Amino acid sequence: MESPDPASALSDDDLLSLSIGRVVRAHARVEYGLRNVHGALASPGADDDAAANFVGADRLVNECVARLQRAGVRRDVEESGECSLEAAREANAMRNGIVHDLWLLETSSEDGVPARWNTFRAVRGRSGDVTSPGPSDIRPVEDVRAALERAANRVSGLFMALHEVLPRYEESPRRPGWTSELPRYLALMDGRFRLAQNGGWVLHPV
Repeated sequence: MESPDPASALSDDDLLSLSIGRVVRAHARVEYGLRNVHGALASPGADDDAAANFVGADRLVNECVARLQRAGVRRDVEESGECSLEAAREANAMRNGIVHDLWLLETSSEDGVPARWNTFRAVRGRSGDVTSPGPSDIRPVEDVRAALERAANRVSGLFMALHEVLPRYEESPRRPGWTSELPRYLALMDGRFRLAQNGGWVLHPV
């Protein structure tokens, strides 16, 4: 006998809240990764990194890009790293739309047909809220969560690459039999992977 789907016991509002909560958690992973990269790129002995804990993702991306361009790392790492940081910026903007939109139920779920929602959002330079073109289900929310998870993994690839290529980390002793993982980190930064159901990732075949 199959176990009942726990989600089937949730109301439409609870299902939306659950999906938005997943977006918030995924966004926290992106910010965590950005803070790690920001710290890895800090000048040795600098004491200015604590402030990174209190700035938004967009500003963190700007600062990480500027630091990466000054770091003197090999060109492929710099270029792929900038791509990973731009992915984080784009995913952050998508997250802002989901979290700050007002969601109002248009039609309730019934007979396997998902609920549909209208959204209202503020737009820079315009007064009043802008309504979505038409009602939708919560799949756009899950798409944003996936974009954030991908961005978090891409930024993580940059963080790991920095620990391999920055001179101050190169001075650390390597274990016997050590081989470079840089090709894997570059693939992550470039987004050449798919998300796995267990929360991890699988690189695309070369």
